[in-house]
Amino acid sequence: MAAYKMQLEDWLDDLCVRFIINLPEEDLSSVARICFQIEEAQWFYEDFVRPLDPTLPSMTLRNFSLRIFQHCPLLA
Repeated sequence: MAAYKMQLEDWLDDLCVRFIINLPEEDLSSVARICFQIEEAQWFYEDFVRPLDPTLPSMTLRNFSLRIFQHCPLLA
């Protein structure tokens, strides 16, 4: 059985759950707190996810934020 290789969309799902969806309600009501969490997610992506799969694109914080806002149903 071949191992499943996570695609970018799978990683965005994972990052949304790790850093956004499970935030306490009071944090979700603060734009500054949400943006801080998105920045944390971007660092995690660049430092831990991309080394696992160098074919994934590197993204600036701006591009990563745009992708997360478009991808995460809680933020869309």
